[in-house]
Amino acid sequence: IARIIALGFADPCRPLPSTTRLTSHATARHGFAFLKESVFVTAPTAAAVLEQLFEKGAQVLNLLALCRTPEFYPVWSQGPELLRRFARLLLKQGHPTLALEVAARGLAEKAYPNDLDLMFCRALALARSGNPTRASFFVREMLDRSDLPPAIHSDALSLTGRIRKDMAARTSNRPVRLTRLREAFGFYKQAFDLSGDTFPGINAA
Repeated sequence: IARIIALGFADPCRPLPSTTRLTSHATARHGFAFLKESVFVTAPTAAAVLEQLFEKGAQVLNLLALCRTPEFYPVWSQGPELLRRFARLLLKQGHPTLALEVAARGLAEKAYPNDLDLMFCRALALARSGNPTRASFFVREMLDRSDLPPAIHSDALSLTGRIRKDMAARTSNRPVRLTRLREAFGFYKQAFDLSGDTFPGINAA
């Protein structure tokens, strides 16, 4: 994580260790029979990979490995949807470090630096990776924006509440802990007032 933060991002197209690396379409076909032939087109497309990712039981890590091979590099520049889907699924499956790499790559200056969904995934990945300070910095940047859709705004407020709770749990200083918990309550309440979602409502209660 320290290396990722220091550099800004770690390229998810970087080859994985030899035990999981896919080096060619042929290797992918024979070693990963679950992949549909639609992925192996003359010019690989993000749409074909997304089709696989939206299927139940998608082999996310293997598809990410495939997209890290030179033949599949172009898919990363075909819109932010693939990066968003990978980041969300990696978070869901408990791989925050990989999710952080994917989101950070998408937010690179020459990619999609203003993509709000990737911004949220980056902050959430940092929080789940045990870096609440850095997560707080990025989610604060989001909340300072005036263009957040209600759903993402609510998610960002809830995440800020969760980060404050994490910070409260990390300190043995009672006054500081109580302050952090009051702050968490305030952010959860804002999220609930904005969206009516039960998740921040339950946490606020």
